[in-house]
Amino acid sequence: MTHKNPSPETQALIDRVAAEAEAQGDDFEVNPRATTTRGNPRAKVLQVRLNPEEYDAIAALADAAGLPTSTFVRARLLDLLSDRPERRTALMESIAAALAAVPAETLDALAAVRHKIDDTTRSAV
Repeated sequence: MTHKNPSPETQALIDRVAAEAEAQGDDFEVNPRATTTRGNPRAKVLQVRLNPEEYDAIAALADAAGLPTSTFVRARLLDLLSDRPERRTALMESIAAALAAVPAETLDALAAVRHKIDDTTRSAV
């Protein structure tokens, strides 16, 4: 595999960020919403492709919930796996509250994507 050399502007940015990181050392503030874990049993990574509008909508929901995007998505997926009715109720309430904060045009875009997916799924069957 061959690699292209970065443009001079990109290399300058890389060098600047690296120098700032080196100067800062290990003593820096962590975002209070971030969590750090060691030895977490979750070792599998799920990659999901989203278009920018889908990602922005999910990020808005996560932000409204006060969570990092990946934490929000993982929690929602785990809630979907839960058989406990109270968790499903809490999830639906959480989603409803988060959706209330999402602009209507974003929800319309997500609905359009859903319809496209449904149409594609139906035509593939």
